[in-house]
Order: sequence, then C-alpha cells, then structure tokens
Amino acid sequence: MAASKATVGVLSIGQMGFGIAQLLLAHGFHVVTNVSDRSTATQKRAKSASIECVSSDLELVMFLDGGIIGGPPSPTPGSTDWKRPGIPTSGPHPLSDAPIAGPQLADVLNTRHLDGKIGTASGLKCTFAALSKGFTALALQSFTTAASLGVLPQLQDYIEQYNPTLKARAEKGITGCPPKAYRWVEEMNQIGQCFEVEGGWPDSANVFRNVASVYEQLAVAVEERGGSEGMEELPGALLALTKSLKDGQKE
Repeated sequence: MAASKATVGVLSIGQMGFGIAQLLLAHGFHVVTNVSDRSTATQKRAKSASIECVSSDLELVMFLDGGIIGGPPSPTPGSTDWKRPGIPTSGPHPLSDAPIAGPQLADVLNTRHLDGKIGTASGLKCTFAALSKGFTALALQSFTTAASLGVLPQLQDYIEQYNPTLKARAEKGITGCPPKAYRWVEEMNQIGQCFEVEGGWPDSANVFRNVASVYEQLAVAVEERGGSEGMEELPGALLALTKSLKDGQKE
C-alpha cells in the first residue's frame, strides 16, 4: 500500500510560490493553494500543474513562521538536483516534526528551524532583504541620477575600475526588480517596522519607508508602460524610470 503524501499549502502562487510548488510536486508532495482572488491565467496555471485549489487562505495556514531567502527553485539541467532558496522557520512546531514526511519536507524545502518564537524567521528575512533590496534601491537612484547628469558611462567605468563586483550586482538588481517593484513596497515598510520595534531604531528606520517610495515610483513606471517589457536591459529600465520621475515633476 502506497504511503500517504504530505499536503503542503502555498499561500501565494506567484513566481516564487509556483517555483516552490513545482519543487514540492517533483518530490512527491501534494500541493494546495488559494487562487480565488488571482487572475484567470494564474488559476489555469495552478490547475494545469496539478495543484489543488481551495477557496480561502484559512485552509492553508499552519502555526509556523518562515521566510524565503534567495531566488525561486529551479531544476539543475542534466541532473535531478534543484537550485533552492533557503527557508528559515520558527515557531513551536518545527516542520521536521510534521506527522507525515516531516523530515523529508524540511529537507526538500531547505529549511532551518531557528527557535520556538513566531516572528524570528520573519525578522531574519527582513534583515537579509534590507541589505539586498536596500542596495538595489540605492543603485536605482544612483544610476538614474547619473543618467540625468549625462555621466552614467563614466560612473559605470569608475565602478568597473574600482569595484567590478558592485557594478555587476547593481546592474543585475536594477534589471531584475521592475516586475517585482509593486510587491517590494510593502516589504520595505515591514522592514522599517521590524527595525524600529525589534532593532531599536525608532527614527532611523524611516529610511526604509523612503526606500519603499523608490519601489513605488518604479511600480508606477512599470504601470505607465503597461508592463516591464523592455526593462530587462539596463538602458530600458533607466529610461522608463527617469521618464516617470520627470513626468511626475511636471504635474
């Protein structure tokens, strides 16, 4: 008699959530999600991938805190291995203790249980995202300002000369974030709240509310273009954001 498959709920079935779902399905888990408030295309994509669709988020929730650090899972070409993000978790019930395939699930998802408190894992995610996405926001402001001044090539030359790793990271961040900008707005606000309450930075944490406004402006630029097409290359991304900023100043 075949062993029962553990059921895993994916709360949001966007790019990251769908990648996690595919990883789980590839390892024999049963995946459920709620797409009742998502687009028709998302609903069809979930159903075509053999993901069970439920009617509310309440059917997906477990008493468990966690965050995803890194990019969406993807299979390694020519191998059965997967490139996986890290998933720190916290709370009174470690995922590895789940009654059905808990250790296997914790391993497949590349989890690390931190402690028994709800909030610890989310806080770790905030501190990581503050560095990665905070840097990208600085790069967006720096590169668009240099472009407006007509010195972007010179800025790129100097960064290439004195810190080539920084140049690659900045350009990759700028071209990769336009389709995600609208989601990052609230995430930056949450980071500010975490740093204020947990980190003891009541005034300085406001910097992340300003970072949120950078991504809000980028989201506006994407919306004005009708999507992020053409922004996957550095000139297109900077041109769209610079135009949106200048149009906003005219209003």
